[in-house]
Amino acid sequence: MTAKLLSTGLPTLDNELEGGLLPGSLVYLMADPMTMGEIFLYQFIQKRFSYYVNTERKPEYILRNFSQLGFEVSDIKFIDIHDKYC
Repeated sequence: MTAKLLSTGLPTLDNELEGGLLPGSLVYLMADPMTMGEIFLYQFIQKRFSYYVNTERKPEYILRNFSQLGFEVSDIKFIDIHDKYC
């Protein structure tokens, strides 16, 4: 029996993934700061609780960017590697 795929909430991405994500899967997305790829990441993580592993910038800068673009951050947990190791 095939597992039911979960929608990403983005129809174009679901189409590319041939239906969505496998339940229980771990998804890793990476983008250069303040590129269109990062804005896609912001949109993608709005659909479910997400961990945001930060290696490039201080979390307050990321939160400011989220707010300026009108995104919600209540379901995002930041793991700040930048401040710990930089």
